[in-house]
Amino acid sequence: MDSQTFETSVRKNIQDLSNLVEIYDNEEQESEFAEFAKYDPLKNLIQGLAEKLSSEQNLDEEESLKIADEIVRKAEYEIKKTSAKTRICAALKSMSEDSVKLAPWIFVPMLTELSKTGVIAISVDPSGILLMTASCIIIARMGVALLCVD
Repeated sequence: MDSQTFETSVRKNIQDLSNLVEIYDNEEQESEFAEFAKYDPLKNLIQGLAEKLSSEQNLDEEESLKIADEIVRKAEYEIKKTSAKTRICAALKSMSEDSVKLAPWIFVPMLTELSKTGVIAISVDPSGILLMTASCIIIARMGVALLCVD
Protein backbone atom coordinates (compact mmCIF):
# COMPACT_ATOMS: atom_id res chain seq x y z
CA MET A 1 0.00 0.00 0.00
CA ASP A 2 1.49 3.35 -0.99
CA SER A 3 1.61 6.29 1.45
CA GLN A 4 -1.06 8.30 -0.33
CA THR A 5 -3.60 5.44 -0.25
CA PHE A 6 -2.74 4.77 3.39
CA GLU A 7 -3.15 8.43 4.37
CA THR A 8 -6.45 8.69 2.48
CA SER A 9 -7.78 5.62 4.31
CA VAL A 10 -6.66 7.01 7.66
CA ARG A 11 -8.29 10.39 6.97
CA LYS A 12 -11.59 8.69 6.10
CA ASN A 13 -11.43 6.61 9.28
CA ILE A 14 -10.61 9.71 11.34
CA GLN A 15 -13.68 11.46 9.99
CA ASP A 16 -15.94 8.47 10.70
CA LEU A 17 -14.51 7.81 14.15
CA SER A 18 -14.49 11.49 15.14
CA ASN A 19 -18.20 11.63 14.40
CA LEU A 20 -18.85 8.60 16.62
CA VAL A 21 -16.70 10.01 19.43
CA GLU A 22 -18.56 13.31 19.23
CA ILE A 23 -21.87 11.48 19.68
CA TYR A 24 -20.52 9.73 22.79
CA ASP A 25 -19.11 13.04 24.09
CA ASN A 26 -22.50 14.73 23.66
CA GLU A 27 -24.33 11.86 25.36
CA GLU A 28 -21.88 12.04 28.25
CA GLN A 29 -22.34 15.80 28.65
CA GLU A 30 -26.09 15.36 28.80
CA SER A 31 -25.82 12.57 31.35
CA GLU A 32 -26.34 13.12 35.06
CA PHE A 33 -23.29 10.95 35.65
CA ALA A 34 -20.90 12.90 33.41
CA GLU A 35 -18.75 14.09 36.30
CA PHE A 36 -18.08 10.49 37.36
CA ALA A 37 -17.38 9.25 33.82
CA LYS A 38 -14.25 11.33 33.27
CA TYR A 39 -11.89 8.74 34.76
CA ASP A 40 -10.56 7.84 31.30
CA PRO A 41 -10.22 10.62 28.71
CA LEU A 42 -9.99 8.01 25.95
CA LYS A 43 -13.14 6.13 26.96
CA ASN A 44 -15.31 7.63 24.23
CA LEU A 45 -12.65 6.98 21.60
CA ILE A 46 -12.57 3.33 22.65
CA GLN A 47 -16.36 3.18 22.59
CA GLY A 48 -16.54 4.75 19.12
CA LEU A 49 -13.82 2.48 17.74
CA ALA A 50 -15.57 -0.57 19.21
CA GLU A 51 -18.80 0.45 17.47
CA LYS A 52 -16.92 0.88 14.19
CA LEU A 53 -15.23 -2.52 14.58
CA SER A 54 -18.49 -4.18 15.49
CA SER A 55 -20.32 -2.87 12.44
CA GLU A 56 -17.48 -3.37 9.94
CA GLN A 57 -16.16 -6.72 11.14
CA ASN A 58 -19.30 -8.28 12.64
CA LEU A 59 -17.72 -8.63 16.08
CA ASP A 60 -19.75 -8.94 19.26
CA GLU A 61 -19.67 -6.05 21.71
CA GLU A 62 -17.22 -7.62 24.16
CA GLU A 63 -14.72 -8.59 21.47
CA SER A 64 -14.93 -5.22 19.72
CA LEU A 65 -14.39 -3.37 23.03
CA LYS A 66 -11.36 -5.53 23.82
CA ILE A 67 -9.78 -4.92 20.40
CA ALA A 68 -10.62 -1.20 20.48
CA ASP A 69 -9.04 -0.83 23.92
CA GLU A 70 -5.88 -2.60 22.73
CA ILE A 71 -5.64 -0.35 19.65
CA VAL A 72 -6.16 2.87 21.61
CA ARG A 73 -3.71 1.89 24.37
CA LYS A 74 -1.07 0.92 21.78
CA ALA A 75 -1.61 4.22 19.93
CA GLU A 76 -1.26 6.14 23.20
CA TYR A 77 1.94 4.23 24.01
CA GLU A 78 3.45 4.98 20.60
CA ILE A 79 2.78 8.72 20.63
CA LYS A 80 4.06 9.06 24.20
CA LYS A 81 7.46 7.57 23.36
CA THR A 82 10.01 10.28 24.15
CA SER A 83 11.35 10.56 20.59
CA ALA A 84 7.85 10.73 19.09
CA LYS A 85 6.46 13.01 21.78
CA THR A 86 9.26 15.54 21.23
CA ARG A 87 8.42 15.84 17.53
CA ILE A 88 4.65 15.78 18.05
CA CYS A 89 4.79 18.46 20.75
CA ALA A 90 6.96 20.71 18.58
CA ALA A 91 4.30 20.50 15.88
CA LEU A 92 1.45 21.00 18.36
CA LYS A 93 3.03 24.09 19.85
CA SER A 94 3.14 25.72 16.42
CA MET A 95 -0.62 25.25 15.88
CA SER A 96 -3.68 26.84 17.37
CA GLU A 97 -5.65 24.69 19.81
CA ASP A 98 -8.75 25.03 17.62
CA SER A 99 -7.00 23.71 14.51
CA VAL A 100 -5.70 20.72 16.47
CA LYS A 101 -9.12 19.77 17.85
CA LEU A 102 -11.00 20.41 14.61
CA ALA A 103 -8.58 18.69 12.26
CA PRO A 104 -6.98 15.56 13.70
CA TRP A 105 -6.10 14.41 10.17
CA ILE A 106 -3.36 17.07 10.01
CA PHE A 107 -1.18 14.64 11.96
CA VAL A 108 -1.38 11.84 9.39
CA PRO A 109 1.66 12.92 7.28
CA MET A 110 3.80 13.56 10.36
CA LEU A 111 2.93 10.23 11.98
CA THR A 112 3.43 8.43 8.68
CA GLU A 113 6.95 9.84 8.50
CA LEU A 114 7.62 8.93 12.14
CA SER A 115 6.48 5.42 11.30
CA LYS A 116 8.67 5.15 8.22
CA THR A 117 11.72 6.28 10.19
CA GLY A 118 11.04 3.83 13.02
CA VAL A 119 10.27 6.43 15.68
CA ILE A 120 6.84 4.87 16.20
CA ALA A 121 5.82 1.29 15.50
CA ILE A 122 2.77 1.74 13.30
CA SER A 123 2.74 -0.12 10.00
CA VAL A 124 1.98 1.95 6.91
CA ASP A 125 -0.26 -0.77 5.53
CA PRO A 126 -3.87 -1.87 6.08
CA SER A 127 -3.04 -3.33 9.49
CA GLY A 128 -1.89 0.09 10.72
CA ILE A 129 -4.86 2.15 9.58
CA LEU A 130 -6.88 1.96 12.81
CA LEU A 131 -3.79 2.42 14.96
CA MET A 132 -2.81 5.54 12.99
CA THR A 133 -6.42 6.77 13.15
CA ALA A 134 -6.52 6.37 16.93
CA SER A 135 -3.13 8.08 17.28
CA CYS A 136 -4.30 11.17 15.40
CA ILE A 137 -7.48 11.45 17.42
CA ILE A 138 -5.62 10.96 20.71
CA ILE A 139 -3.23 13.78 19.82
CA ALA A 140 -6.14 16.05 18.92
CA ARG A 141 -8.07 15.22 22.09
CA MET A 142 -5.09 15.59 24.39
CA GLY A 143 -3.52 18.66 22.80
CA VAL A 144 -0.49 20.49 24.16
CA ALA A 145 -1.95 20.79 27.67
CA LEU A 146 -2.05 17.05 28.33
CA LEU A 147 0.40 15.49 25.90
CA CYS A 148 3.28 17.91 26.23
CA VAL A 149 3.50 18.18 29.99
CA ASP A 150 6.94 17.19 31.22
